[in-house]
Amino acid sequence: MSNALVKSQSMIAFNDIDSVMRFASIAVQSGKLPKDWNLETAAMALMYGQELGIPPLKSLYETFDVITGKFSLKPGVMNAMIRKAK
Repeated sequence: MSNALVKSQSMIAFNDIDSVMRFASIAVQSGKLPKDWNLETAAMALMYGQELGIPPLKSLYETFDVITGKFSLKPGVMNAMIRKAK
């Protein structure tokens, strides 16, 4: 496997857009994402999640809702982030 994925703070971190797109492609092809999510939406969720320090699979499956075209943190995730920040 290439250096496209690196271990960072006990989670996979992407260091280039190609690795993000490959990971997102696999997730979309799995059929496990919401039906209205495409490759680009999955890639954006991965990058946004990485910025927030959220692991990739959690970013795709447990973290975001897309409401009127914008990412929104699910309430449980937001609550956990607030508690962690205290």
